[in-house]
Amino acid sequence: MTKKKIGDIYYNNHNYEKAIEHYKNLLSDYADDSQFINNLAHSYYYTDDYENALYNFEKALFLDKNNVSAALHTGILYGKKGKFDQAIENLEKSISIIPDNVEAYIELGNAYVNIGDFDLSIINLEKAVSLDPENESCYLQMGNAYHRQREYKQAIISYEKVLSLNPNNATVYKNLGYAYNSLGDFQNAIKCFNKILETDELWLDGYILLSLLNAQIDQKEEVINLLKKLVTISTKHNIDYKHLESIYTQLCLYDAIINIFKKSVSSTQKDAEIYNILGLIYRIIGQYDQATQILWKATTLKSDFAEAFNNLGQAYFKKNKNSLAIKYFKEAIDKNPDYANAYINLGLCYKSREQNEKAQEYFEKAIKICNKNPSSYYYLGCIFDENNDLNKAIENYIKTIKLDPEYTDAYNNLGYVYYKQEKYELAVDNFKIALEKDPHNTLAKYNLMMTEDKIQYNKL
Repeated sequence: MTKKKIGDIYYNNHNYEKAIEHYKNLLSDYADDSQFINNLAHSYYYTDDYENALYNFEKALFLDKNNVSAALHTGILYGKKGKFDQAIENLEKSISIIPDNVEAYIELGNAYVNIGDFDLSIINLEKAVSLDPENESCYLQMGNAYHRQREYKQAIISYEKVLSLNPNNATVYKNLGYAYNSLGDFQNAIKCFNKILETDELWLDGYILLSLLNAQIDQKEEVINLLKKLVTISTKHNIDYKHLESIYTQLCLYDAIINIFKKSVSSTQKDAEIYNILGLIYRIIGQYDQATQILWKATTLKSDFAEAFNNLGQAYFKKNKNSLAIKYFKEAIDKNPDYANAYINLGLCYKSREQNEKAQEYFEKAIKICNKNPSSYYYLGCIFDENNDLNKAIENYIKTIKLDPEYTDAYNNLGYVYYKQEKYELAVDNFKIALEKDPHNTLAKYNLMMTEDKIQYNKL
């Protein structure tokens, strides 16, 4: 079997990395073979190495001007690079070779959309549909073209056709929802976005969009539920909110919802709950000035709102304004003396001021109220750790882990306490568990390396 045939076998079995490896070694022998170069180009294309793919597709096309695959993919790749004139030129070349090239018409439609020529885009996409009436990609791109033209009714017809072919296409439900929203058909937009959340609860932007839509139709209770779900799910799955900052800015979530409520004659306690959740979200994404303004509004609408006072304290704590943070945590406790989280937060404020005795007092109060919160034991363990009361630190870190086996920092801290006690094997075990839970924990990585070095040194 020749080396080229081996490369072809890898290529046909979709093992493109191995195909590239074999083809590259044969370039000098097949430098003038358009199909060989085309296969190499495809191998690069399927491994997302678009620069090498484009270079080789152009080379294959130079060797054989009728290589339709090379012309098509050269066009596609120029489109990916945003060079739409060159994309159109090569896509039209591929159509001149094979006039019934459905994929080329779809890609041409996309290219024309991107240069703002919607009429030519529609013409090419309609041609693709005439050639392949069951191709859902044709209808999807046609819907997008109509959407870009703000012809929302036509876009909806195209999107509905996609769903008739594939009822589980989440992208279409999203685009369809946007189209209905643009027409002011909020009920149908809500149905579309809810359909996505049925199968993808981690689509956080969906909760935001649905909150806006439900606010438009004055469904305040649903807005509250959606924003609570947003916070709960993102916390549960430890999802970073930072990627949402742009959509918050674009949609002006706070302004949009609050302006709708301003139309009401009077504010209600439900409005206070919405302000509270919005403030919490802004605090989580690091927009502390907005958070404090919104949360303060929640406390004025509902003067006994302990949770809002607690969240307001946390926002000020993040702004390094401890005096105000302490004030509002105490307000939360005044409204609800059994609010364990407020005691924990008060403890953290005093700990940050290096007032460990007072911090310990509040952590212990939190435990008396609720002995099922792992954070109370973790922070109490930190106090004992700093005071060099290592056995009590170990006791509290172990309690933390029993309540929450995923509490990575507790494993790391427990490992370090064992290190200080020269129990190096136990230290290593806990650092390794911390890294199993969070492979990117740089402190646990450093501590593990330091401890293993110590063990090796002691063996010398």
